[in-house]
Parts: sequence; structure tokens; C-alpha cells
Amino acid sequence: MARSTLDAIYYGAIEAFSEKGYNDTSMDYVAEKAGVAKGTLYYNFKGKDELFLYVMKRGAHSLTDVITNVFDQPADPVTKWRNYISTQLAFFEQNRSFFRLIMQNMWGPNLLESVTLHELFHDYFVRMDQELQKAQELGLLSESMDISTLSASIFGMLTIPAIRSIVHDLPIDEEKRVNSITHTVLQSFKGGETI
Repeated sequence: MARSTLDAIYYGAIEAFSEKGYNDTSMDYVAEKAGVAKGTLYYNFKGKDELFLYVMKRGAHSLTDVITNVFDQPADPVTKWRNYISTQLAFFEQNRSFFRLIMQNMWGPNLLESVTLHELFHDYFVRMDQELQKAQELGLLSESMDISTLSASIFGMLTIPAIRSIVHDLPIDEEKRVNSITHTVLQSFKGGETI
């Protein structure tokens, strides 16, 4: 199946921004990476800012869709969380360049003046919070646990090892890493479920 022009631009822009960073990436370089004419970029986007925002929003929505699909599968809560962890790490592995962009914008200068990372990932955290709330209602999580803190902590437990993997050029979704994170997350659940 042929990729659409927007798909080509999306993937080309991810590669370009990931390689050179936002400031050093030109629209010419994005066009080259995307395999489209520079005019095609400007037909679809007013400029680099709009293109960058599109890339970040589309990537965030893709991650949210992936985890939503996992949480929508019929399974017990422990299995859902195991699947969530392995699926998110696999997403980071399959989308390493997008993941690099997330990290560059999490700790680098704010390149998204019109939207924050919190706003970009709002739907992602809403969905995580819903699943954690369900687990709390089922008595699997203590009532004293703050759901938003727990969801941010879980995101951090997935993100930091993934960053280290990229820095050391290792696979993000390595089985030992998935198992270690899964074990740690499931310890939050009553009964200290383990894998």
C-alpha cells in the first residue's frame, strides 16, 4: 500500500527533526527526507512550526491509540498492565525517532509554544488514569494512592529506561527490561503481583 503524501511528510519530518533537532532542520531537509517537493510541504503546512506541531500531535495520538487498544482488550487488570508495558516499549522501539523528539522536548527548550507536552499527551494520561481508577475501584490499588501521580510515575518508569536504551544503542523492548518494569509496576497492585 502506497503511503499518502501526509504520511511521507510525517515520517520524513520525524527523521529530520530527530536527526538535526528543531532549530537546525530546514524545510528543504524535511522535503528531502520525505521525498516530496518543498512546495508540497508549504501546500500542507504554513511553516516549520505548524509542521512540527503536526508531527508531535500525530505521534502522541498514535501512542494513545496503541495503549487504548491494549486497554480495550478483554483481560484481567494484571494482564492489561503487562500488555500495556510491553506494547508501549515496543511502540518506542518501532518509533525511536519520534521518541527522541519527545525526549528533546521534555528536557530541551520549549519548541512547542502553542502547546505543552502535557497538553499533547492529555488523552494518553486520561486513559491511563481511567485504567488505574478501575483497578482502584476493584480494590487492586490502595485508596490512598493518587492516580495522577501513579500514572506519571509509570510513564517515567517506561521512559527513563527507554532513554538509556537509545543512548547506549540498545533495544528498548528487550524482554528483560519489559519484565523488570512490569514487575515493578505490578508491585503497586495489592498482593504484589509478579510475573
